[in-house]
Amino acid sequence: GFGLAIQNIDYALGAMYLFSINSIYIIIATYLVLKFLRFPLVNYTNATNRKNINRYISFTSLLIMIPAIITFINVMNESKFNAQGKDFISKELKGLSNYDYLKGVTSYNYNQGGDPEIVINNYGHKTISDDFLDVLNNKKMDYSALKDVKLIINQGSTNSNTFIKELRLRDSIDLANKSDEVNKLSLEIEALKNLSKEKLIFEKISNEANLIYPDLKEFEIYEKLGTNFNSTSKDLVVRVKWDTLLNTLEKNKLNISLKRWLEFQFDNRSFILEN
Repeated sequence: GFGLAIQNIDYALGAMYLFSINSIYIIIATYLVLKFLRFPLVNYTNATNRKNINRYISFTSLLIMIPAIITFINVMNESKFNAQGKDFISKELKGLSNYDYLKGVTSYNYNQGGDPEIVINNYGHKTISDDFLDVLNNKKMDYSALKDVKLIINQGSTNSNTFIKELRLRDSIDLANKSDEVNKLSLEIEALKNLSKEKLIFEKISNEANLIYPDLKEFEIYEKLGTNFNSTSKDLVVRVKWDTLLNTLEKNKLNISLKRWLEFQFDNRSFILEN
């Protein structure tokens, strides 16, 4: 079901195949248990029909087991290839100055048995001589699982220089990416600092306004963006709400007083006072 949901036919067929194998083993196990317990067999009225059913079951069982046998053989061959490959590298590369390094970076690619290869990366180290390479190719013939294996040794001054250049390029790219990340984080930190500063200023002004103007019920400061489609303006807006018991004249006087006080607090920065 999962394979069909993600439209992966290989998953779906693999799951169906596994289900078929489980079913066959359940049938075989049931048959053996019934034979062991000596349950009586069903008497077929038609002997030909019984033979056909037995043939069908036998043929289906054999057909289902063939892929499993092939998979088992491939796994065994791959395991043998890996074991003998590691044994080959461990024994035949001994004596080289960079033996431990070569042993650690060697890769074993079975490639489903189609074109197996052993890749030895000798970049940046002393070049392995052609005579020694010939010896290695002859030695691998002593290993049954390595006779058809292609031995690849990556080395040489040209390849080494290319490899080193690629490493430097990669490091430069990583360094540039990290620098960009640091710059972004610095901007975010600066923005947080400014936000914290504005928050502290707002708390200070609002607390003082509450003490100076007891009739002030709401106090809000925000920036308003506007445009006439030719230019964009950004205005600082202070919105206040006075006690509803005050009349219009009293509110106007308080607005004038509050505006003068805010001009001093904002260092004469222009703002809009709204009620």
